Amino acid sequence: METGQPTMQRPTFWQRVGEARVAAEPFRLLAATPSLLRRRTGSPRTVIVLPGLGAADGSTAPMRRFLARVGHRPLPWTLGRHLKNPQETVPRFVPVAADAIALHGEPVALVGWSLGGIVARETARLMNEAQPGSVDLVVTFGTPVEGPRYTMAGRAYTPEELDEIDLVIAERRGEPIGCDIVAIHSRKDGVVGHLPVIDRHTPGVTNLEVASSHMGMGIDRDVWTAVADALG
Repeated sequence: METGQPTMQRPTFWQRVGEARVAAEPFRLLAATPSLLRRRTGSPRTVIVLPGLGAADGSTAPMRRFLARVGHRPLPWTLGRHLKNPQETVPRFVPVAADAIALHGEPVALVGWSLGGIVARETARLMNEAQPGSVDLVVTFGTPVEGPRYTMAGRAYTPEELDEIDLVIAERRGEPIGCDIVAIHSRKDGVVGHLPVIDRHTPGVTNLEVASSHMGMGIDRDVWTAVADALG
């Protein structure tokens, strides 16, 4: 599906109102805690978890604690509050990923929330072109692979910026990311339209659906389960 087709749209009014369900996410997580805590991986991995637009490492701390308990080696992205331009952010994040690879002596997996998923994808694309296999998995949730035009954050961009981003996305589709990708979306997402989160272009991608709000994805039991399964 190409950018600009009429099925692509920002979240509806009722989807935006539905973001209030974020208040229920901790209770859903609490109910699932016994089964989540029984999980253990037989293949520990080094994982960097990237926050969404405007957020910092504190927003991914609950998921990182869960992944550590499962048996992985989760790391923060360490770049502070996430600003809106991936073309500036990716060059800053590549050394963070490279340092993790050097420190642990193994490929790294990247898990990105919303805009963090865009940075994860582009980092994998860049690093795997230079050194194949350096990033061996990308997991995204609530990530607008079709660009910010179909998100509530799209209003922060000028029409000219959105047009330029659309062109960049179209150009990069021909460049392989070079690793497995799991893309998680929700029809109840009130920040990013769920269709633009589904990756219809990357060969071999796995698209998964959950029932979370966008703002609650970082503490959603189904997102945690999907991420752990992808890493496991």
